[in-house]
Amino acid sequence: MRRSKQLALIPAAATLKPTPAAKRMMAEQLYVRGRHFIAAAILLHQHDGDENVVVHLLCQGLELLLKGLLLARNFDKYQPRLKGQYGHRLTRLVCDTLAEFKSFATSAYGGVTKSRGVVCDEHLSLRLDAAFFG
Repeated sequence: MRRSKQLALIPAAATLKPTPAAKRMMAEQLYVRGRHFIAAAILLHQHDGDENVVVHLLCQGLELLLKGLLLARNFDKYQPRLKGQYGHRLTRLVCDTLAEFKSFATSAYGGVTKSRGVVCDEHLSLRLDAAFFG
């Protein structure tokens, strides 16, 4: 007789939640990966690499680094927002990171203002656009 394999299925209502240590590790991995992308961009730039690739690596690195910082600060609050609300929106990530780390943002950038529900330096979007496209 043949025995059929039975799979233990997890009920649809069950969800697996990471431990605090796992949350820290996930946040740190994103942050470190972001730093590696930025390091690769710097190396490529120093060796006269294609500027489009350099900018892509910088943006990718910044995105991962900021997401790692937000997850490290409050994993449960920011993890659900990573794909939908943030996606690849660097300006929103920068603004929310500055808002989350308010004491640093205030001392490093002068004043911060509240605009459309996001606390952000009033000229940040223009500076980011100029840095990447100008």
